[in-house]
Amino acid sequence: MTEVLTEVDRSFLDDIARQGKKYLKSNTTIESHLLTRDEDVDSFVTRYIISMEEMGEGIFSKFKRNRNTMQYMCERHQKPKGKKFRPQDTRANGCMAYVSFEYIEMVGRRACLVRKQCTHTGHDVTDATDFKKNRISPELLAHIEYLIKQIENRQIGRASCRERV
Repeated sequence: MTEVLTEVDRSFLDDIARQGKKYLKSNTTIESHLLTRDEDVDSFVTRYIISMEEMGEGIFSKFKRNRNTMQYMCERHQKPKGKKFRPQDTRANGCMAYVSFEYIEMVGRRACLVRKQCTHTGHDVTDATDFKKNRISPELLAHIEYLIKQIENRQIGRASCRERV
């Protein structure tokens, strides 16, 4: 459900976007979104990140938080490690793509200022082989969770046996 923006809402969002454009690099875009009264910033950010992944803009998983700003860097943000010469040979290759969210509240209105730089460096987000290198298989994750539950059950079992003695 989308709310109809009033003239005051539109000018509020335009003003926020104008202030946010002061320090932008040329390949960075900016958007301003009005938050509803019952919408929290974390749910908005989660929905936005998921929609970016679905639209093929990349996977943003490296998280950094300041006072009122959250920044998600590309999953390949780390610098390359090892002695390989081609960026494709390493798992992480220094990609500079990011998306940041700044929470703003003024005059009874709440907004989120979104800055994104989706130019990925050193890897192709549309190449399926990149995903295969980076993704942990769901079967492995399920097996790890199974093992963790087994360990927890054993520890609980031991603790209850000690209580009985």
